[in-house]
Formats: sequence, C-alpha cells, structure tokens
Amino acid sequence: MKKIFLIVLGLSSILWADFSRSGKTVIDNITKLQWEDHGGMRSSIEWMAAIQHCDDLDLDGKQDWRVPNFNELSLLVDSNRTDPAIDSTFKHLPTTEVDRNFFYIYWSSTTALNDRDHAWIVDFRYGLTDDKYKKTEDEWVIRDGVGNGAKGDCFLRCVRGGI
Repeated sequence: MKKIFLIVLGLSSILWADFSRSGKTVIDNITKLQWEDHGGMRSSIEWMAAIQHCDDLDLDGKQDWRVPNFNELSLLVDSNRTDPAIDSTFKHLPTTEVDRNFFYIYWSSTTALNDRDHAWIVDFRYGLTDDKYKKTEDEWVIRDGVGNGAKGDCFLRCVRGGI
C-alpha cells in the first residue's frame, strides 16, 4: 500500500506540477507550499541543526518555516529530469562538482520507521529517496574535492504553508 501511495504521489507531481517564483522563494501553486530558494540557503547541515535553522528562519518577512516532511519534499522531484531532478523554477542548487556528487541530498523532517537515528532524504541529482543517519559523528571528510561525502550532513530547503 505504501508503494502504491508513493507511485501515485510521484505521478501526481509530474502531471500537476505548477511552480512560480516570488522573491527568495518558489511557490507550489497546487499545494500552496512556499519553498526557500536563495543563495544563502544552508548546505551540509546535520539533521537537528536543520530543524533549528528552519525554526529560526526569517525570510521575506515570514517566520513560520520548517523542515519539509518526506512527502512534501518528494513532490519536488521531476522524474523527467536528472542532474538536477527538480523543477527548473528552483535556481539555487549545488554548484561545484563535489557538491553535485555528494550533496544533492536534502533532509526531510520524517524519521525512518526502522531506525530512529535515520531520517528520510531526497537526492535531487537523480530523484532517489533513502534514509540517512541524522548525526555527524560518522562524518566522512572530503579533502581536496575528493571523498565519500558527509555521512551525517545534507542540504536543506525549508518550507512553509500548504493547504
């Protein structure tokens, strides 16, 4: 049943995606969610710091930002695109090759059911989903642009509103 829901959710995002820009945000005109999208967005942040960052965010005069849940974040995947697999209305994405290889991964607020130390993530390079360790103790270091990525850190795109 869960797989069917995710398939329907994915298809609905392809068929009815309708985004527009407003200042430093992108608005989903279907769900009415307003997404953070500007050059100062947080990158490489661990999960608890991500929660705090969105709680503290004051953007375009709005202060009710939060980390999106897994379903909300998954709605941004554009399965007709890769590298990035996100609607072209979003302008602020990882720019360096190191970032694009390892940090197209964005946090959701949804904790994994099988492991409370993991949260669901969306990889916007290919539109993949998975769960990821929330903490940075196991962080893998990137040196001179080469490495295995940061195990506990992901990018962040705060959201507000909705229907």
